[in-house]
Amino acid sequence: MDKWSIQFLGVPFAVRGDEVAHLRSKETWAVLASLILPTIGNGQPRPVSREKLADRFWSDSDAEDPRANLRQCLSSVRAAFGEECIIADRHDVRIAQGWFTTDIEKVATAYQKAQAASTQAERLEWLTEAQQYISGEFFEGWTPEGMIGEEWMIHQRAELRSRLAPIMKELADALEQAGQLNAAFDVARRCLHLHPSDPYFRALTMRLAA
Repeated sequence: MDKWSIQFLGVPFAVRGDEVAHLRSKETWAVLASLILPTIGNGQPRPVSREKLADRFWSDSDAEDPRANLRQCLSSVRAAFGEECIIADRHDVRIAQGWFTTDIEKVATAYQKAQAASTQAERLEWLTEAQQYISGEFFEGWTPEGMIGEEWMIHQRAELRSRLAPIMKELADALEQAGQLNAAFDVARRCLHLHPSDPYFRALTMRLAA
């Protein structure tokens, strides 16, 4: 069975071949991310408590029963991706193994291949592929309303920025060294958009602009 391919960088969406998944809300996408992200690079999927998920995205909402919202959310995920994509009991929820792949995993794989490349041209090719999966900020344009969810989102964005920034930096440097200044400038501008307060990217953008 082919895996569903999920984009979390930028506006979330998921495809499998010609199929496109539709989920009921941004919170549903965020619950899916909460289940998938801990599995990246860590092997077996980890269970997450229902209470933690419900509190993260609905504790500060007007919902009378956050756990009821979570149940509806999980039903939406199953309807979109298949009944067996989630394994749950009364207390915990986890994602089924081998069901999904993400843009974040694809970035990491391409970057590993860039690090192992034997030539500068091959390294540049893999770095370019890695950045093609970086479509924007994690859950671009949306932040959960509640304090717990907002803190989770801030933490996830900060962690991903720290992982993605070196990749973009290496690509911009490699393009500049290869004499592809217009392409390097485009990457530098994207870096500055994702990291507006970063002094290195600001200086890099100004240098390439000149």
